[in-house]
Amino acid sequence: MEIYKEIVRICNNLAKKKIIKVSTLGKIENYKLILVEIKKKSKINGLITAGFHGNETAPCFAILEFLKNIDDYLPLIKFNLFLIPVVNPTGLKLRIRNDKWGETQIEVLFID
Repeated sequence: MEIYKEIVRICNNLAKKKIIKVSTLGKIENYKLILVEIKKKSKINGLITAGFHGNETAPCFAILEFLKNIDDYLPLIKFNLFLIPVVNPTGLKLRIRNDKWGETQIEVLFID
């Protein structure tokens, strides 16, 4: 199983059911950097990111498991939650720390 493809597949299925909203922040090669939104009527926002280092797959698998079991977690979420499941898809695919070009890039995102 390629984790990136599985995350995208589950996100798309949940978006079709209108459980979450999925949007694209940008692209790296053929990979979309996706943003998952779980909106509640709250003024509080939270952001969880994973997959900065391609050789550290546990956070991506944690988000995958969260999404697979989202029905159990939705009643517990009382704030707007945003997820970026994979920040470094090329590194994740190759299981290397940096991206496929050997670069480490961390950008700060602000979500209104």
